[in-house]
Amino acid sequence: MQRIRIAVFVLSGWGFLGLQGCAPEVPATPLLGKALPYSHVQTAGPTQTTAADFNVVAYPNPFRYSITINTNTAGPGQLQVSDAQGAFSQRVELQGGQEEVRFDFTDFPSGTYWCEVKSGNQVTRMALLCTQ
Repeated sequence: MQRIRIAVFVLSGWGFLGLQGCAPEVPATPLLGKALPYSHVQTAGPTQTTAADFNVVAYPNPFRYSITINTNTAGPGQLQVSDAQGAFSQRVELQGGQEEVRFDFTDFPSGTYWCEVKSGNQVTRMALLCTQ
């Protein structure tokens, strides 16, 4: 298991906080022997969204060191980031509603990565371009 700290953006900037409902341990599949670090914050619960609200936004894209992926899903799902060859992947379990996941690519090579979000019968896939 890979231990993570949850990063939360507040008015004064990014800070590390413990949050209820966030798993303290997250499984990781290594790329080049490393796990892709990330932080995950749920900003609104699933009761506030419907299937018609399914939305995924990744910014900035292209990115240099980190990318933020905002999701809005009606229910639980998965967000998966993988390299272009499918040789590695990092999966994040989504609870549903509005969520923000920030990935840190500082120790990873430039190139194209793929982001796939699944929730119920809805799926979206997009390319993420790392330009270090």
